[in-house]
Amino acid sequence: TCFKTGLDGPDKLSMDASGFLYIANMVKMNVIVVDESWFTAVYATVSTYTYASVDVNPAGTQAYLASHGANCIRGYLPAHLTGATPVPPRFLEFGLSGTSGAVDTTGTGGSLSSRMKTVGGGSVDRTTGDVLVGDENNCVIRRLNMYGSNIAVVGQYGQCSNVGGIGLAAKVSHPIDISHDYDGNAFVLSDAKHQLLFLTAGGTLSIAAGTGSSGFLDHASDGLLAKFSAP
Repeated sequence: TCFKTGLDGPDKLSMDASGFLYIANMVKMNVIVVDESWFTAVYATVSTYTYASVDVNPAGTQAYLASHGANCIRGYLPAHLTGATPVPPRFLEFGLSGTSGAVDTTGTGGSLSSRMKTVGGGSVDRTTGDVLVGDENNCVIRRLNMYGSNIAVVGQYGQCSNVGGIGLAAKVSHPIDISHDYDGNAFVLSDAKHQLLFLTAGGTLSIAAGTGSSGFLDHASDGLLAKFSAP
């Protein structure tokens, strides 16, 4: 039950290959881990953050927690339960809580110097272990890793429209959430433009569905003629 597990405002879920379920617990400002027997444990608690997104790699060795309002992301390592107790996590923080901006960083120790502007959902790339994160109000997609790198890889700062292309030559409007397949390709939700985007593992962005205007319309043969409302 919600009372037993301590859930309060659960937002996003992610599961690793061993069956551990990670839950972003917004109101309690923590992440809950649930194993196959429904034993639960608090995985991470940071009193100043409200986590709106969580994603974990299949091995359960890395988890990334996105704080939408605080413009920061935390990467945790490792992310497994050991018996009845979670292993104490080592974390790497990307961005300074409460400070927005548009700053890339590379290399160990530079993660706190990076700046983002309204962090959206993120997704672990199963082929590399890196995570792609939507930097919503900067209108770029970022790639992060546990070595401290946090760089824009798709889109152009402040150029908020959806235009297909490769990497930084493409444009993306307010990427609110991202989900990978197992080949390293990703789907990106652009809620401001009411579209679904497709990003290949090689970094080519295209519009997969949606006309760019709000509405509710199915289309059996051409996704570009379908309509969504802020997906």
